[in-house]
Amino acid sequence: LARSFDGAAAEARIAELAAAPFDGRRAGTEGNQAAGQTIADAFATYGLEPAGDLQADGSRSYFQQFPLDFFVTYTAPPVLEVFGPDGQAAGPYEFRHDYSSYIRNYAGQGDAEGPVVWANYCRHEDFDVIDAVGAVALCRQGGGEDPTRNAIEHGAAGLLLIGDPDAPIDRIGRYNVPLVPVPLPTFLIDPSVVDDLLAGSGYTIDDLSIQFAGLPLETSAHLSVALEQREGVEGRNVLGILPGSDPAF
Repeated sequence: LARSFDGAAAEARIAELAAAPFDGRRAGTEGNQAAGQTIADAFATYGLEPAGDLQADGSRSYFQQFPLDFFVTYTAPPVLEVFGPDGQAAGPYEFRHDYSSYIRNYAGQGDAEGPVVWANYCRHEDFDVIDAVGAVALCRQGGGEDPTRNAIEHGAAGLLLIGDPDAPIDRIGRYNVPLVPVPLPTFLIDPSVVDDLLAGSGYTIDDLSIQFAGLPLETSAHLSVALEQREGVEGRNVLGILPGSDPAF
């Protein structure tokens, strides 16, 4: 079996499943259903036996259904706009390439617009030296405190978290139910967006590595995240068994 493995064909299959029609294969979505069916069809072609849920006729399906306790979907594409000191819009920015929504803890849906302030790690002590009320806080990650909670407690209207330049911007983990009824619109942003946020300040993104004190910037930002939570949504795994040659097993 190992000798028959076709690396080029496997790479092509991965590229197919990662392409736009499957929309990230997120559990509970149409893209996930379509990707699962594609994999199940391939299992059948390769001779794998179905190992999923029992069906009404006593046979097994390739699919193992499971409930999703928390499922949200966008009712409109999330929006990030940055305006320079002259009021002119920078960008445009592409969702899931330049920025991605951050839905957990105190962050979630909402609409925010305001001046941008640099708040270092978004720790309580970072907010002590700036006025973040009604502002969009710009923070790096890794401060040891929850940036979403600290930002909302200090009156911020929105939050922008600088992402890891070596990691995909949309790899942010699972969505969690926000802990407050009116959460904080929050985006994880690619470092390239930070250059636009720093316009007119005299700072670069490299300067921020040693700029620990918070400060107001010369730009403003608009964040919009519109979500809908759905009940009764299911995901599914694709399971198959490759029959062996020993009848005892």
